[in-house]
Amino acid sequence: MEVSINYDSLKKAIHRNPEKVRQGALVFMRDSINSLWRGINNTPPWRVGGVGGGVPVALVKGGNLRKSHNKEIQPFESKIWVNEAKAPYAKYVHGGTYKMGARPWLTFIKEAMSPNIRGYQQRFLKDIVSALAKK
Repeated sequence: MEVSINYDSLKKAIHRNPEKVRQGALVFMRDSINSLWRGINNTPPWRVGGVGGGVPVALVKGGNLRKSHNKEIQPFESKIWVNEAKAPYAKYVHGGTYKMGARPWLTFIKEAMSPNIRGYQQRFLKDIVSALAKK
């Protein structure tokens, strides 16, 4: 699950004040990834036979799947992923198998948090445009 910024739409701003853009992008990425992180850890679990939700309920009790998520935040691209060494079964739970339906909690969380991320993105672009318009 990744969040990114369209670099081409920011070329002029980057050329004009690259450090301001980098700082703003880092705040946008941090807020977005932390929103996704909160979603992973706080969304009610995915129940058997149900659709949508956080980490599947059967895996919440031990907490291994939730604890196996890692995050990396950089100015123009950030991501959250499951550490397969800690939870090698995660891809089968997320994608399903021929015996078990998919429980794509990461996809659900990304869709559930997309309004927040769009808000962060709009704030970032508004801040950059207004800051560069002053110069």
